[in-house]
Amino acid sequence: MFRIFSKLGWRWSLPLLLLALAGLFYLLAVAMSWSDYLSFNTYSEGWRMGTLSKVSVRGNPLFKSVEGELLMGNDSSAASVSDGDQVLFTNPWAFSAPRSDLPKIQAFTGRTVAIHYRQLWFQVTRINGDTDYRVVEVKRVNPEAAPRGCGAAGSAGATRSDGERIGYITKVSHRGNVLKSDEVIVQLGNAGNQFQAMSILEDQIAACALEFLKSGLRVRVNYRQSLIRNPARRDTTYDIIGIWPAPKTP
Repeated sequence: MFRIFSKLGWRWSLPLLLLALAGLFYLLAVAMSWSDYLSFNTYSEGWRMGTLSKVSVRGNPLFKSVEGELLMGNDSSAASVSDGDQVLFTNPWAFSAPRSDLPKIQAFTGRTVAIHYRQLWFQVTRINGDTDYRVVEVKRVNPEAAPRGCGAAGSAGATRSDGERIGYITKVSHRGNVLKSDEVIVQLGNAGNQFQAMSILEDQIAACALEFLKSGLRVRVNYRQSLIRNPARRDTTYDIIGIWPAPKTP
């Protein structure tokens, strides 16, 4: 290669060298972008429910991605949502998707949807998106698909407190590095920016929570709160023990 450059002279060899380096950089960037699709690069997988408020295409001429925003829950607004000292998420929640998914995502703009996503453990480049959340599927909520309910219909004794909350299930995720747990965020009341993070220990209740999220209906969540959190099993001290449709308001 160097003999070729020497024969061509610096007038032609320097542009060719720069072009070759640019090509290598492009191939390296494309190869690194495949890290998004590796199975071990998934920190969490789950669903979120809310209003699809923004969809745009961003990036340089070679690499563009779909960037969107979801206002979580029912009639919430832009804010940093906290549960005590813990920041749960920034509303609206930002996500990314391949540019090829633009038509099927843009069709739901302004509607209440359920979004299936993967959260990357690490992001090598921003070729596939600005965020570490990758959209898998977007679908409209379907109230007719709501389950009848599951788990305990009333509160149960606990070491600290037990009770029930009325609201919308806005997030259900299976997350963690080695030890995974099922985590939920509930929007309390009928609307607004008051959210509560909770955990689920039973697979049946986790599946039920997901179906209620996809329905977009208000629910009654029965829970117990422990004095001590086991970090190997859950992220919160609140354990959901039952989920049922909320009573209809007059």
